[in-house]
Amino acid sequence: MAPAMAPRKRGPRARRVTLLARIAGLAALGREAPLEAAFRRARREGVAVNALEALDRALGGPRPGAPERIPGGAARRGFLRRRGEGLFGRVYGEDAGRVLDRIGRRHPEFRDWILEDAYGKVLSRPGLGAAERECIAVALLAVLDLPRQQAAHLRGALRCGARGEEVAAAIRGVAGLAPPGALDFARGRLREARARATPG
Repeated sequence: MAPAMAPRKRGPRARRVTLLARIAGLAALGREAPLEAAFRRARREGVAVNALEALDRALGGPRPGAPERIPGGAARRGFLRRRGEGLFGRVYGEDAGRVLDRIGRRHPEFRDWILEDAYGKVLSRPGLGAAERECIAVALLAVLDLPRQQAAHLRGALRCGARGEEVAAAIRGVAGLAPPGALDFARGRLREARARATPG
């Protein structure tokens, strides 16, 4: 019989990311019973508070606090655009301009939607930090088996300040949900990124 493995020591953000990735993966697949169990575990372990509060509000629970203050009128679009460009730049680094140019040449409205709505309004909102959101993106893209996007967001997670152990925690969170090949792909890209970051 093989000896029991010692439990891995994980930081609080890695533990939180594992649970959030599991919740996101189960939600993406529409697996209601395990999703409910994952929410209960998150509550027991004291993580995913923002997600649980959002769920309570969606189901008619406690009233939300003050909403985020975003300028109205003509200033709104510029504010969201600037905020979206800032986050997009953090995620894609030196490739950000090239990626946006490629999208904009074919679909200028889609480029604007990505910057103003996806990155400016949704992904930049308060709650989870950029590093946690990018870790969860890696996990969801593994569940959906989209390797090119997965590799881009894995690099984005590291650029946004996630540690390698936190990206690995997100990948572990969707074990059994994502295709094995997608998990292997994510782990391989993470090993490559860690190797590049280690001084030779």
